[in-house]
Amino acid sequence: MSDCKCIYSKNLSGWISLHNEKMESTVKGIYIVDDTTGVEEANTALEEGKLAGIAVAESLKYLPSVKAHELIKKLGKD
Repeated sequence: MSDCKCIYSKNLSGWISLHNEKMESTVKGIYIVDDTTGVEEANTALEEGKLAGIAVAESLKYLPSVKAHELIKKLGKD
């Protein structure tokens, strides 16, 4: 409905939403943080949710880029 691009994954038996390293979909401003990213366990989903939250706060200028990068690094995603 939002024109986010997806691909079919045989390994995961379903459609996967394409996203960048900060969980942003192919449509600017829409972030993907559910099983359509290929999440396989709850811990991964929690980390991806934190990452997306930081990225959203940074994109809305609620969080300075330097601080966002520090937080992302702490997540082990940088």
